[in-house]
Amino acid sequence: MEHKKESTYGKFGTFFILGIVFFTTIRPTIGEDILPKEVIVEEGKGNLGDLKNVLRLTLKDAVNHVLEKNITIQNAKMEYVKADGGELKNESQFTWNLIGGITIFKTTLPNNRNNIFLGTKQSQDKLSVGIEKNFKTGTYVKLEASTTRFDSSAFEDPRTTPSSLAILAIPPQYTSALTITLSQEILKYSFGKTQKEREAILRQNTVIKREELIYILSQLVVQTLVQYWSLNIYDSNVKTLQDLESNTRNIRDLTTRKRNLGLSESFEVNLWNSILSQTAGNLEKAKVSRKEAERNLIRILNADPSSKVEGVTDLQENVPVDFNVEKDYIYALEHRTDLKNLRKQREIAELNLKIKEAEDMPSLKLSGAYSTRGQNIVSPQQNVMDTNRGIASFKYPEAYAAFQFSYPLWDKGIKADIRNAKLDVENLEKKKRN
Repeated sequence: MEHKKESTYGKFGTFFILGIVFFTTIRPTIGEDILPKEVIVEEGKGNLGDLKNVLRLTLKDAVNHVLEKNITIQNAKMEYVKADGGELKNESQFTWNLIGGITIFKTTLPNNRNNIFLGTKQSQDKLSVGIEKNFKTGTYVKLEASTTRFDSSAFEDPRTTPSSLAILAIPPQYTSALTITLSQEILKYSFGKTQKEREAILRQNTVIKREELIYILSQLVVQTLVQYWSLNIYDSNVKTLQDLESNTRNIRDLTTRKRNLGLSESFEVNLWNSILSQTAGNLEKAKVSRKEAERNLIRILNADPSSKVEGVTDLQENVPVDFNVEKDYIYALEHRTDLKNLRKQREIAELNLKIKEAEDMPSLKLSGAYSTRGQNIVSPQQNVMDTNRGIASFKYPEAYAAFQFSYPLWDKGIKADIRNAKLDVENLEKKKRN
């Protein structure tokens, strides 16, 4: 009987010890870090609800999306089209212009002996129309047709005019003319050479502006590539830290069980708890960095801020072997936008120096005009139709010639412009050498 009781107590003790071991194995350790898995589930559910805002982009798709949607690029495209505005405005000064005008002149004078032959009332009206053009060689041409109506009250008033002189009164007379005017700068600007230099500067400025806009576009494309690759790297980093956190948690749990069995010490559990906390912190930082990289990419893409980016292309770990560093370096020196623009700016500075030096030259302008005229007291049309005494007869010409000379003496403004232009050339030459 006593033997059966001892056997029963022994079995009960064995089950009691095993129960204690099992309980201590499955219970959580004090200070153990339990990550909120429910949050991960909710986060996943939230992503499932935003499927309409998910952007699945390959690298090529991302670049094309930037080129089509980015506001900076859209503005740059418009500025690219407008870049030649200065060049076109310069051309406008050499277009044909249609000119015309009407002049009305009337005067009233006192009745005295001085105005007997002039008349106390005079009127002179002029109507003109023509075309004119400035040429790049410094030549000016104008072709003008005009008619003038002149009327005077001389000898028309019977109260003041003797009867013997009344015959001298005449009706209004009409003078019509066809006039061609020419002028040419002889010394200054070298028959259009300076104008060609100005046009070259405008063309270079257009090229520079467009190159700068292309540079902006390329920078945005590079920025897109960097942000795209950064997002890829952060995705890989998050996945790696998630795996590391899972492995660390498993090792911590295993160490806890070993401690409960007496196979490890408490400080080992605390050590793994610390490592797990650090890993979890790094994982959260990686997620935050990933979200920031995603926001930066979405901003560049000009997409909906609530969008998510997925489908990032995997990075290649193999380095290309078919590139030549020396050849690529030479290509970069020849095609870099900043270096190309620097060379163009130096050319512009040299042309600008020549233009400023031309401003210090003397000016000698030769101008002249020739006019064939017709005059009658019938009508302006008579001067056109009458081939004997009208414009077409060339019997009553009018011509003039003029020389105009000028030279700037002690002009400090021109001297300062020349000095500054030389300094610009020297400065750009130093930049080019460096």
